[in-house]
Amino acid sequence: MAKVQFGSGVAAISGRTAGTVYARNRGGAYMRRFSVPTNPGSDPQVLARNRLSAASAEWRTLTDNQRDAWSSWALTHPVLDRLGASLILTGHQAFVRCWVNDDIVAGSADLTTPPAEPAYPAALLGDTITIDASSGTVAATAKETCAISSIYAIWASPPVSPGVSNITARLRLLNVITLAAERAAAAAITEITSAAYIAVFGSLTGAEGKKITYVAYPYDACQFGGASSISGVVVA
Repeated sequence: MAKVQFGSGVAAISGRTAGTVYARNRGGAYMRRFSVPTNPGSDPQVLARNRLSAASAEWRTLTDNQRDAWSSWALTHPVLDRLGASLILTGHQAFVRCWVNDDIVAGSADLTTPPAEPAYPAALLGDTITIDASSGTVAATAKETCAISSIYAIWASPPVSPGVSNITARLRLLNVITLAAERAAAAAITEITSAAYIAVFGSLTGAEGKKITYVAYPYDACQFGGASSISGVVVA
């Protein structure tokens, strides 16, 4: 493994070229030799593959006019790649992205035409989270006022060492919540249950001193808005 010191010619690099992989961690940029990743066939992995397959199958059922509408929509709705650069999707990619988002939130998707412009609810997670291993509880507070019926997808990381900063690949979807009541600043978010976390990652026993991160994405019109996140250390 070799670290990379960027000069004036290259601002950032990510991904794989031939047999070399470029990435970042808390120590900065580095590169390593490419190795074929394992294929454990975990439940989240299988579910993600099934969603992509189902979305592509749905795309093939669309009419030419519907596909053209998605291609036009994609031109005006760029996404950001891993380096923060704007990327224009194809109509097929845009459809699959929205279809999968809808399936994640609703448990099923029935999508043929591009969605309306989203009106995202406020950021959800506040500045306080308490994670208690002895009682197996996770308690978070709201960041600012959130309206009734606002929808959020809640992701979380497993317990990791406090120095680990790149937890994106470790995040797992816990659940999708629809607020049943308005949340004012610093109010507890009762919909984010400890049971949901334990169902995905198991007991907190033995995780004392490790860090857990929660990420909440607001959702509207088949799209996720900017996330709010918070990290906390598991206490005994």
